[in-house]
Amino acid sequence: VRFVANLHNHYIPTGRLWLWRAWLFRTTNDCVIGDSSSVSESAFAINVKKEKVVTILNSIQFSRLDDYQLQDWKHEYKHTILMFGYPWHRKGVDVVAKAIHLLNQQTQSIQLCIAQSGGVEATNEGIRQALGYMPNWVKNLPPTERLADYYNSADIFISAGREEGLSYSPIEAAYCQCDVICSNIPGNPTDIPTIGLYSVEDVDALSAMIAERLAFSAEKKLNNKQQQHDYVFAHYNVENWAEEVIKIY
Repeated sequence: VRFVANLHNHYIPTGRLWLWRAWLFRTTNDCVIGDSSSVSESAFAINVKKEKVVTILNSIQFSRLDDYQLQDWKHEYKHTILMFGYPWHRKGVDVVAKAIHLLNQQTQSIQLCIAQSGGVEATNEGIRQALGYMPNWVKNLPPTERLADYYNSADIFISAGREEGLSYSPIEAAYCQCDVICSNIPGNPTDIPTIGLYSVEDVDALSAMIAERLAFSAEKKLNNKQQQHDYVFAHYNVENWAEEVIKIY
């Protein structure tokens, strides 16, 4: 019997027994699949032999995103930014809220829609701590199986995470031809062409990037979105992932 471990997040040593767990992990498994290069590198950090580790980018069944219905979110707002918010600090909700606060003070009209499966009150409290108030331009969205409805209804999707294994949401958003901005952490898919990248804690840079991308011409927006869509379909399709995984077994 061959044992194969599939790491979806960085192997971070925690707890009193982590040395024992790390030993068990590296001695029990014949192969370790990391779903991004940075996740694979975390296995090296606990002395898993390099010949045991392979990186296979995790992929997405894109056909589930082909059907969508546009959501009527904007009302009095001109633009909508979408992000996922749980857990709020890891997802960088405070950074995005600060950036949009700056823009709305400069006469922009932007609504921040935050989708999350739980922890809404904790997220709202994180925003209050970051801004000193709870803005009415924040809209909390319930979890949904129909993620394409959300992506296609937003002007920009932001993956502002402080730590990720491999973040699927910007890949999905790019497929849905929603403009994408990512923090430049290893777990975000920074290889996607035309997306915006900013340093993870740089509120001013994120604010400027949002304003710049909202001001793009309709032609430039369409061209960027098409490039994103074509790239992720070619590189993150589940059929490609399946072929690589079969080789392991």
